[in-house]
Amino acid sequence: MHTVNAETVNYISARSDLLSTLFVVLALCTYMYGPSLRRFSIYLIPLFLAFLVKLTVVVFPLLLFFYIVLIEQGLSLPQMFARKNLSVLGRATLETVPSWMVSGLMLALSAHMTPKTFLPSYIKPWNYILTQPMALFHYFSSFFFPSRLCADIEFQPMSGILDKRVIIGCVFILATIILMVRFSRVVKQRPMALGILWFFIASIPTSCGVVPLAESMNDHRMFFPFLGLMMAVGWGVKLGLDHYQDKIRRHPFLKGILVVALLLVYVGHMYGTYQRNKVWKNEESLWYDVTIKSPQNGRGLMNYGLTQMAKGNYKRALNYFERSLVYNPRYSTLYINLAIVKDAFGDTNSAEQFFLVAMFLEKTNPNSYYYYARYLSHHNRFDEALPLLRTCLDLSPGYADCSDLLLKVQEQRPPLSTFFLREATI
Repeated sequence: MHTVNAETVNYISARSDLLSTLFVVLALCTYMYGPSLRRFSIYLIPLFLAFLVKLTVVVFPLLLFFYIVLIEQGLSLPQMFARKNLSVLGRATLETVPSWMVSGLMLALSAHMTPKTFLPSYIKPWNYILTQPMALFHYFSSFFFPSRLCADIEFQPMSGILDKRVIIGCVFILATIILMVRFSRVVKQRPMALGILWFFIASIPTSCGVVPLAESMNDHRMFFPFLGLMMAVGWGVKLGLDHYQDKIRRHPFLKGILVVALLLVYVGHMYGTYQRNKVWKNEESLWYDVTIKSPQNGRGLMNYGLTQMAKGNYKRALNYFERSLVYNPRYSTLYINLAIVKDAFGDTNSAEQFFLVAMFLEKTNPNSYYYYARYLSHHNRFDEALPLLRTCLDLSPGYADCSDLLLKVQEQRPPLSTFFLREATI
């Protein structure tokens, strides 16, 4: 019922977050509640299924390691560094070896199947890493105050270590680590320490910077780490209720306040989820919300413009495309859309210039060639369209629309003899 989960559930692509997290929990529960099955490594079955869904579950061995050390072996985080506990750490490490092997094999398989041309992001690793402390702070604060949720967050990579947002993020991480260490010192509070560790460990695949992603931050990434925060907060509430249970029993009014507070939390999240689902109703409402929450997000502005172009509202679409151009001056897809709108207004000179810029900016983007060829065919310039369509198919052989347009252009193109006759007559 957490409002943030509305983002994850509504993203079609984030079904992978839902399923992979489910299988991770199933793997850990199988390990926890089936000690007699551990020697058969049954818990690796759901872990294997999780890998088939999303590779972010590669952190499972770390989660398992700290569960064993903190909960089963009863060590605090500082005690892990004591020499007398090296044998305990060794046993815990050996216990996680099968999961490490599965993780390594699945990573190797993924690397083998990933095309060498795959480029997850244009962001430099160092700039991506600098951005992540503030991203983690955003994720953490959203657990308690999910008020600025956005389908496409406007969060530009940071360029310098002295940026105040980097400093705020690093202070947050340091303070949380201190709190986590403090919790780990008390036996009853160790599940809270494990929960905070879960939050950080589950964020490693998207926040460590080894593979910078296209977006520095994204709200659906909170789903997997939030299990840890729910563990920490839920266990903390339980300890608080246990500590004050006698006082609560003696004061019915206090008991009523607690019940009302709990209901308000639930109702608040239900209302927040309902509001986010209204935003996700269709593409127009979704991207309009992005333009409000992230007014300098070039992609959000362009995508809202696309919804207006689909409705035939070309003037409004052009306005948003031009606003997007201020923030994304090298976005080839944006130039394609600008060209299409300009052509709709009859400004063929500007349209052609935008198509040429799109091809220049991203020479491996088949869309640039397809849409320019489509424009040329609409203006009966079939001979110019043909090489563009062939280039498009060279880049993307399965581009169905391009194949269809190529057939139509070849049908409408005049025979070669007629062409020479026309030229001779002229």
